[in-house]
Amino acid sequence: MNRVALGIVVVLFLVLCAGGYLYVASTTIVPESEPSLSQADVHSTPAERTMNLFYYDPSRDQDAEGNVMCSDKGLVPVSRKIASGTPIEDTIRLLLSGNLTAEERARGITTEYPLSGLSLTSVALREGGELRVALSDPEHRTGGGSCRVSVLWAQIRATALQFPEVKAVSFQPEDLFQP
Repeated sequence: MNRVALGIVVVLFLVLCAGGYLYVASTTIVPESEPSLSQADVHSTPAERTMNLFYYDPSRDQDAEGNVMCSDKGLVPVSRKIASGTPIEDTIRLLLSGNLTAEERARGITTEYPLSGLSLTSVALREGGELRVALSDPEHRTGGGSCRVSVLWAQIRATALQFPEVKAVSFQPEDLFQP
């Protein structure tokens, strides 16, 4: 390859890298070796956006005999407006607050959030798109039967996955959401 062709390849690579940086500029990406950043560490101008919180409707998640399946088929998006410089973190916080309207409850939408003592301690988007959600659960409210924990876990996962930069969701500590 001659020097001109090599130069063109290098310039194109740099342009692609800059474009990728601009795409994820509104999200904090934390390398594996660094601690997660708190909301105070990230400075950006909040813009109002409409996001979905995924709550649960058991009537949408039944088998042929009418048994509740406890799967993500029962998840229902509920729209909320947020104005935030940290939209992923603030959307998850809003989900965990469990605020459903009377109209949403009348439609059969439910949630067990908020859970007493449960708090979101950090959210970190890692290289490769893994969102690590750290929760504090001193009262062990994320545990229980497999049906319950499946729905609790699925609500957070679906809410996070609406962001295109999030490819997978993991929780810290790893013993959360155990039946």
